[in-house]
Amino acid sequence: MRDKALVMLVFIFFLSGCATYRYQHGTAPFDKGYVVSRDDYTILEYTVGKDSAVPDRALAKERFKRRKTIVEDYYKRIGYIDNNFKMAFWDPVRLFVKMIGGTIWFVHFGLLSDYRYHHDQKYKEKIGRLEAEKDAMEEKRINGLKESLALYIQTDIKNEELAKAARP
Repeated sequence: MRDKALVMLVFIFFLSGCATYRYQHGTAPFDKGYVVSRDDYTILEYTVGKDSAVPDRALAKERFKRRKTIVEDYYKRIGYIDNNFKMAFWDPVRLFVKMIGGTIWFVHFGLLSDYRYHHDQKYKEKIGRLEAEKDAMEEKRINGLKESLALYIQTDIKNEELAKAARP
């Protein structure tokens, strides 16, 4: 029984999606203070302050603890970081289903579509227009998320300043 519990604990630990975080001095122009990197990728939104200034280590730790979950949620929705649990369990299943479905789709519809794309100018223009619209919608969605994240950071900075002013 004890061995099973130990194996389960190790299994859960390795597949839990743990990320490594590190406090470090930023690169120019953020070299005056500390930033936090997640898996060796610096994310300024964890610690950035007013006028894009980075704080000392103590304030960086405080901001990081306060902002971590929300900033990572935005980064996941934008597509900059991915959930390790999802990568380990969901993505292989999805890849397998796409491989089988893609093969069936290609045999029945893909060959015809490819032929039309290369031989019918109107169809090629239609596909190009649809892809451009899809890309524009995705860009609009990402920009909206970035603006919302920036608004959250500004609100957090204002709340931090109000809390600092309220302290004796």
